[in-house]
Amino acid sequence: MKRKKRRKPKQARNRTLASKRKKQLQQAQNREKRTRFYKRRQQINIAKNRKKAVVFYRALKKEGAREQDAAQQTALKWQVGCSTIRRWDQRNRKEGWRGLLDQSKRPLTIHYQIHTELKFWVVVIRTLLGWGERRLSTELERREIGTISHTRCHQIFRQYHLPTKTYHPLGKSDGLLRRRYRRRDANERWHLDFKGPLTLENGQKVSLRVILDDFSRFCLDICIVEQPTAEATIAALAAAFDRYGKPKEILTDNATAFTSVWQNSVGQLDAFLDREGVGHRLISAYYPESNGKAEAFIKILSTECLTLRDFADVEELQQFVAQFETDYNQYRGHGSLGYQPPITWYAGVTPKVTGFGGIPGLELVAEQWSGESSAEAPIDVTQELMIQRKALVLLAA
Repeated sequence: MKRKKRRKPKQARNRTLASKRKKQLQQAQNREKRTRFYKRRQQINIAKNRKKAVVFYRALKKEGAREQDAAQQTALKWQVGCSTIRRWDQRNRKEGWRGLLDQSKRPLTIHYQIHTELKFWVVVIRTLLGWGERRLSTELERREIGTISHTRCHQIFRQYHLPTKTYHPLGKSDGLLRRRYRRRDANERWHLDFKGPLTLENGQKVSLRVILDDFSRFCLDICIVEQPTAEATIAALAAAFDRYGKPKEILTDNATAFTSVWQNSVGQLDAFLDREGVGHRLISAYYPESNGKAEAFIKILSTECLTLRDFADVEELQQFVAQFETDYNQYRGHGSLGYQPPITWYAGVTPKVTGFGGIPGLELVAEQWSGESSAEAPIDVTQELMIQRKALVLLAA
C-alpha cells in the first residue's frame, strides 16, 4: 500500500509561499527594467538617426545648396516632411542633441482641479433655476464668481445626478417651413401673450400678461390680471405706448382676448390699434411656434420665478414678478443675444453686476458666498432714452 505523502508544517508552507512571491516580484522588476532599457535604447537610436539627418541637411547648405533644396533632399532620403527636418534642426540648436529625443506630449498646465465651492454653486443654481451648462459657464465668469467651462459644468451635472435637460421640447413643423427671424431694430415688433391661470394659496386664480420686444427680447411689461380680456390688454398697451413708444406691429395668437369681435364689425383690440396706427398680425392657427419668443419667455418666467415658491396673494406675486422682470431685463444674459442682457440690445446700455446680485430667489446664496454681490441700479428706459439711442451724432471734422 502506497504511503500518503506527509504534508509540510504550516510555517514551512508559509516560507515556501514567501520565497515564491519574492521570486515572482524579482522577475517582474527585471522585466520592467528590460522594458525600460529597450525603450530607452530605441529612443537613443531614433535620436541618432535624426542626428544624421540634421548633419546631412547642414552639410548640403554648407556646400552652397539652397535651403529649400537641402530640406527636400534630406526629407526624401529620410522619408519625412521638410517641416520635420527644419524642426529637428531648430530643436538641436536650442537644446543640443538631447533635443532630438521624443518630447513628452503632456501639457505644461493641467486645469482639472475645480474648487468644491464652485461645484456647490453650479449644483445650487442648476437645481433652483435650471440654467444650462453654457449659461452657467458664461454667467459665472461674467459675474466674477469663477471660471469653468461648459463641458465641466455638464460633467458636474452627471456627477451629482442632475437632469441634463430641464425643458427642451421639440418644435412641430406639421408641414410648415420653420425659420428663425429677428427684426432689425427695437420697437419694430412686439409679442403679446398670456400665462395662466395660476392658483394662489388663497384660492384666487390669476393670469399673467407679457409684452416682449422681438429684436432685443426686452420684457416691456408683466401684469397680473384676473381674466385675459381685451379691455385689460388695451389698457396695458396704452401704458406701454406712453413709456416706450409705439411699435410698427404687434404679433399675437388667436386667443379670444385678441380676436373677439366688437360691435359686430371689428375686434376691440384691432380697433384700438387702428386708431394708434399700429399693425396687428395673428399667428397661424394651431401653430404656437410662430409666437415662439413669447412662449420661450413664458417658460423662463415659469422655471426661474413661478416655480421657486408659493404665493399667498396677488401683492406677493406682483412683487416677486417685478424682481424677476428687473433681473431679466437688466442683469440676466440671454443666450440668443450672446449672453448679454436684453437692455444692452434694446437701449444700448449695460448695468454692471457682480456675484449673485440681482437674481431673485438666491438671496440666501448671496449671503453665504464669500465674495461681494452687487448690482448697479436698474436703468429707467423711457422714450427720451430710445430717441437718444437712435439719434445720429455728427463727428467734428
